[in-house]
This record gives sequence, C-alpha cells and structure tokens, in this order.
Amino acid sequence: MALLPIVTFLYAMINDTTEYGEWKSGFRTAGLVNSAASFGMKVGAGIGGALIGWLLAYGGYVGALAEQTAAANNMIIVLNLHLPLILTILQVILLWLYKLDKLYPTILAEINQRKG
Repeated sequence: MALLPIVTFLYAMINDTTEYGEWKSGFRTAGLVNSAASFGMKVGAGIGGALIGWLLAYGGYVGALAEQTAAANNMIIVLNLHLPLILTILQVILLWLYKLDKLYPTILAEINQRKG
C-alpha cells in the first residue's frame, strides 16, 4: 500500500513520455513505450531481488542460524533502513529535475492543434 503513490506517478509519467515523443516526432508510440517500461520494470525487479540476496550473502547471512552474526544484522539494517532512505532521496532529486510537467500543457495544445 505504501508504494501506491509511487506506482501511480510512474505510470502517469510513462504516458507523459508517450505524448512527449509524439510532440517531438509526430508518431504516437504508446505500445512501444509501455512495453519497454514494463520490460524495464521486470528486469529491475529481477536485479533488485538478486541484489538483496547477494548483499545478504556478502553480509554473512545464513538462514539456518538461530542468531545472525553482527555483520549479517548490520546488512539487514542497511537493506531495511539505509538503502531505502538513499533511494528515496535519489527519487526526490530525480522528480525535482523532471521538467516535463511544465511543458505538458504546451505539448498537449500543439498535438491537438496538429490533429485539427
């Protein structure tokens, strides 16, 4: 549930890029853009899941142990606290740099004008 706003913004931004592409090239490529975004999300989810496993292994995590080592506990803290915090800050910076929202009314007006 906590990811709902992020996912909502993500799909809206993907569709914004479709209209941006139409504005720049004159061709509407909604299918290509959405399928590329879907593929990228699947690859990212796979790499993200593997990365968690690799980092836990690097930290010395052993699932069969009743009590984990200090290094494994530290890695768990990093994965549950520090890494999400860093990634959230990075997302905020990237969203702050996202300039398409300011152009969007102009883009839509010009596309509608071309279509007549």
